[in-house]
Amino acid sequence: MNPRHERFRGEDVLVFDFEPNPEYKSRSLVESIVQKLAGVVWIDEKAHQVARIEAYFVGDAKSAEACWRIFKKGSSFIDEQAFINNEVWLPTYQEAHIGARFLLVKGIKVNEVTRYSDYKRFNVETLNTISKPKEPKRAQGDRPAVKSSITRPRWKSCCTPENNPSIS
Repeated sequence: MNPRHERFRGEDVLVFDFEPNPEYKSRSLVESIVQKLAGVVWIDEKAHQVARIEAYFVGDAKSAEACWRIFKKGSSFIDEQAFINNEVWLPTYQEAHIGARFLLVKGIKVNEVTRYSDYKRFNVETLNTISKPKEPKRAQGDRPAVKSSITRPRWKSCCTPENNPSIS
């Protein structure tokens, strides 16, 4: 809603306001949480990546299974990320102001700001070797599997001329 062009950290971005669709029926816990969010999102025009998002809860996000409000109305957060060393998008800033209530009794409030900086690239060399699998251990009392075969003696008929010279 309300798309517009702006500059953010020297880059061209598309900015959108968003709000929940009251007619959408969520099918999972995550969808029911996102269904309560409204805010603004900045999208880098070249990379099509989220450069910044500011969001807040327009209503309580509840979990019937856990018997608690995951986020109270008015809880908010800001996330920013940047294209680091022209290689990868990584977080640069996070801010959260969250209220929650457990079993309708215990309230929790969190206010936190985190800044990420001084990312360093490093290389790691690994060596993987593949060996023959180990034989499974037998439980006590188990006997090793033994192939056995019973050889029955073959009897030649005594009534054939080759076994009994008296018959011809």
